[in-house]
Amino acid sequence: MSDFELPLSIQAYFEAISGLDFEKAAACFTDPCHHEDPVGTPVNTSPAGVKQFLDGLGSLFVSAKLFPREVHTQGSEWAIAFRCEGTGRNGADVVFEGIDIFRLGNSGLITELRAFWNPGPTLAKLTS
Repeated sequence: MSDFELPLSIQAYFEAISGLDFEKAAACFTDPCHHEDPVGTPVNTSPAGVKQFLDGLGSLFVSAKLFPREVHTQGSEWAIAFRCEGTGRNGADVVFEGIDIFRLGNSGLITELRAFWNPGPTLAKLTS
């Protein structure tokens, strides 16, 4: 999927989002977890909450490809600059970028995800 060596849970998360498989994406998280996407919005604290969020956002897409562009890691934390390219149910093509900050638990699953991106322009395009 990418040229970067990522932990299995983060790799699975990117692949699941790219496949619009939000159940698989949610399974990458511990219970409880901290999922804030984007930062400043309400936090999801369980895999079920993550799935509900992704189902809502994902319902606007017919296809998406999420991939890492730059990766930095320190211990159990990963900062990943990402790019997402997708097509909305309304036919609109969208491209957006941001930074995801992941923290992994001892199990290797994601305990925390804080996403830094501006959804406004993308949502406006997908809902017009």
